[in-house]
Amino acid sequence: MKSCLRFVLCAPLGLLLTASSCPSPETFPPPPLSAPLFTGIDLAAFEFQASFGYRPAIHISWRMPRNDSLGAKEFAIYQRRQADSSFTLLVRSIPGNVFEYYENVDDIGYPKALAYETVRYRMYAIDSLGRGGDTAAADSVVLCWPPYPITPLEADTIAADSLVWSVRYVMGGYYTYSMLYNDSAGLVWSQSRPPVPTYGAENDTNWFAATIPAAKFPLAPGAYTWLVKIEFPALNARSMAVRRLYAK
Repeated sequence: MKSCLRFVLCAPLGLLLTASSCPSPETFPPPPLSAPLFTGIDLAAFEFQASFGYRPAIHISWRMPRNDSLGAKEFAIYQRRQADSSFTLLVRSIPGNVFEYYENVDDIGYPKALAYETVRYRMYAIDSLGRGGDTAAADSVVLCWPPYPITPLEADTIAADSLVWSVRYVMGGYYTYSMLYNDSAGLVWSQSRPPVPTYGAENDTNWFAATIPAAKFPLAPGAYTWLVKIEFPALNARSMAVRRLYAK
C-alpha cells in the first residue's frame, strides 16, 4: 500500500507531520467503453416512418457486456455489403439507452434468384466524453430471393380466410410461413414455423397456403400488411415478401 505524508493539527503542539496510507487516485479519464455484443441479426417487420404499412427490415440487437464508469451516450453501426471493400458508417445517432436498430431492406434490395448476399455489421459505443469504445466483432445476415405472394392480390380486399404463395428455384430444405399486420394494431396473426422443412429443387415451384384463424376472421376494417418469410437453415439465409391488403 502506498504511504503519504499529511499534516495533523495536534493542540497545543501545532502541526505534526505524520505518515499514513492513502487511497490511490481515480483514473481520469476512465478507460474507453467495452465493445457491444450482438444478440441477434434477423429479418423482421417494421413500420418505418416514411413508408405505408410494415416493411421487411434487418433487425439488429445488442447489449453492453458490463457497466462501465461512463455509460454509453450513443451507438454507431457500420455496414459492409458483399461488393464493398470495407465497412462504411450506417448510423451514429442511436441513443445509449436503445439496444436495437431496424434497417429497411428496401434500401439494400434482395439478390436475384439463385443468388445470396451476406451483409455484415460492426458497431461501437460512444461515451459522454465523445470517445468511441472498442469495436464489436462483425456479425452478419444472409439475404436470398423472396417468396411470391399469390392471393389475395396487392391492394385487394381480404374476402377469404386463405393466403396463398409460392417458393421458386430452391435447392435443399427451407421453412416458409405467413404473418399479418394491421397498420393501427400491429401483429394480428403469425403462422407458426413448420415443424419440418420443405425440400425443393432448382427448377421446382412449391405452393403454400395458410388459413387465418376463425377467431381472427373476418378481420377488423383497415389496412393490413401480409408478409411471407422464407428461411434456409443450412445457409442461414432468409427473405420476406410484402403485400398490402385491406379489410372492409
